[in-house]
Amino acid sequence: MYSEEDTGFMMTPMLDVMFLLLIFFISTSIYYEIEREIGITVPQAAEATSIERSAHEIIINITSDGRIVVNQREYDIDELERLLNRISEVFSGQSIIIRGDRTTQFGRAIEVLDACARAKIWNVSFAAIKEEPAGATK
Repeated sequence: MYSEEDTGFMMTPMLDVMFLLLIFFISTSIYYEIEREIGITVPQAAEATSIERSAHEIIINITSDGRIVVNQREYDIDELERLLNRISEVFSGQSIIIRGDRTTQFGRAIEVLDACARAKIWNVSFAAIKEEPAGATK
């Protein structure tokens, strides 16, 4: 015969979940910082607004010399398109942020936009910082 005993709250599975969440958030914050350290100076815009970042965004960086960098790996336009095609097959509605240096040639940004369109990724935005009002001090 088996007797039913109240086992109470199981702490071990709860701790496992907490550690997994902690590892997830630490790793995603590291990738966010890596993307910011590439040395790109984004252009200023009068109407720039802050948006809520999601963990699933892909940041495509375009350096001042026209190199395309995603997750610290350099891509040519064909490799980028293959990457975007694989991503769009798995994650429909994927969001992309294009961070172009203010001195980047406009044509390079258009090539990246075309690659997104061919991969059927339409949720694309550009990174910019808000202009300081005239006469404002830092």
